[in-house]
This record gives sequence, structure tokens and C-alpha cells, in this order.
Amino acid sequence: MTREEITNLDGKIIDRKMLDEIQQSEEVKAIRDNGMDGRRIGKRWYVVVFNDGYGVSVYVSTFAR
Repeated sequence: MTREEITNLDGKIIDRKMLDEIQQSEEVKAIRDNGMDGRRIGKRWYVVVFNDGYGVSVYVSTFAR
């Protein structure tokens, strides 16, 4: 995924597969797991950190579909 595609996901709920795709991007330095989000019940909060230190938040459902 490109940086622009990932940045457009800021604040969005995504699935685990998309999180894995984000992690494989050369633009991404790390993905931080911040645990359960208190404002989004059943969602886990991740911060995607780019190589320059900028980060965006994404949320992954903890319920299997």
C-alpha cells in the first residue's frame, strides 16, 4: 500500500487482512497496538507509524466474522 492509501484510512475501521497489507508497506516503520479503544466498543486501536515518525490511527474489529 502507498502512504497516501494508508493516510486515507486514518480513523477508519479496517479488517485484519488490510492491517497485514499496511504492515508490508515500505513506507511503514512500525504498527503500535494500543489495545482496546474505549470509544469504539469491540475495536482494537493501532497507530501506523511511517518512516518519518508521522502516524495515523486505524481500528480493527475484535469480533470474528
